[in-house]
Amino acid sequence: MVEEIPRLAPMELETLGLGEAIAGLLERSRAAHPSVTIEQEVHELPAALSPAARLAAYRIVQEGLTNALQHASARRVRVQVLAEGEALVVRVLDDGIGPPPDWSRPGHFGLRWLGERADALGGELGLASRAGGGTELRARLPLSPAEAQAA
Repeated sequence: MVEEIPRLAPMELETLGLGEAIAGLLERSRAAHPSVTIEQEVHELPAALSPAARLAAYRIVQEGLTNALQHASARRVRVQVLAEGEALVVRVLDDGIGPPPDWSRPGHFGLRWLGERADALGGELGLASRAGGGTELRARLPLSPAEAQAA
């Protein structure tokens, strides 16, 4: 199981919860990038979500948003977070230039680190080009620590 040093987790994640922490992250991104449309679809999230899964979901949104805004020249970004069955699904979709063909090569530490984090929780992370252009970063994370330990 992935353990975090407390000070490395955003304080708002600890105090406000995942949904509100993501909303705050997106609001700050909107203010910093007013020409980009940033949409959010964060459904009611289960209270039983493990702290490690909450932090992983937040970091996945953060990295996907950063990549869309800084590297993909995206004009529209959509963030979705919802529970599907026994998993938390996190998606960051953009209309940018798409992932580089060599995105999995050494040097793309942010995505590699997120993939390792998702694996450690018993989940998965994927990056794909979208039909019509853009990128989809998608993660499935177990809702509870018991499921992560069994994986």
